[in-house]
Amino acid sequence: RIAIQDFSQYFLATTRTNMKSITLLLAFAIVGTFAWPMMNGKLIKGDAHKWIAPQKGDVRSPCPVLNTLANHGYLPRDGKNITKNKFVSALEDGLNLGFDLANLLAAGAESSFGKTAIDLSDLQKHNVIEHDSSLSRLDNHLGDSTVLNPGLFKRLLNASSDGKVITWNDFVVYRRERQAESKADNNQWVFDLKQQAAAAGEVAAFVSVFGDWFVGVSVENTRSVFQYERFPQGWKKPWIPVFGVEVLPRVPTNQNCFFC
Repeated sequence: RIAIQDFSQYFLATTRTNMKSITLLLAFAIVGTFAWPMMNGKLIKGDAHKWIAPQKGDVRSPCPVLNTLANHGYLPRDGKNITKNKFVSALEDGLNLGFDLANLLAAGAESSFGKTAIDLSDLQKHNVIEHDSSLSRLDNHLGDSTVLNPGLFKRLLNASSDGKVITWNDFVVYRRERQAESKADNNQWVFDLKQQAAAAGEVAAFVSVFGDWFVGVSVENTRSVFQYERFPQGWKKPWIPVFGVEVLPRVPTNQNCFFC
């Protein structure tokens, strides 16, 4: 009996000690998961995604959001040799786009050039993702469509009705102004269904990621991404992935595009 009692006491004491150890290990694992972020199953070290301006020899696209992803290291910082998988990972990890939307955008970029890896500068080709009636860039026929135009950018910010937030309606009004101007000034203006879809989709995705779906996006967030191609100060990517169901309803399926 004494031996059995001694063994029972030893067993209980050992079990309690082991349970405490297991609990501590689980606690460290949970804390570690949130304290040290992961990307594609790999530990992100320190400043892996700090903003760094493009260096000599680096290339960029006419899309400020893709350029922002490159400046923060989600896409290759030199902007070169980007595969479909790299595009998908960058859109998911950097912006928290849903797998469906990230794949749709990446596949579209890949299929437009018929090669397995592209450079961001490839996207400067007219009417691929770059299109007329841009909110911040000149039409291809009227000037350099690949760089931010200060005058158009200022008008984009001033499109905000209250000077703080660019609402959906603000975007619509300014987009229609740009369409009317392009149609009048550019005798090679193209704005068919493909361009309408790109124009509507880019704004819908931008607002979903950097703003509030029901309100719009702040002037300051817009300035940070469009002018500096940098994640806004204090901004955090959406908690819930942005799936196609949120963006695609804003994209036209016929020639009667309200949002465009």
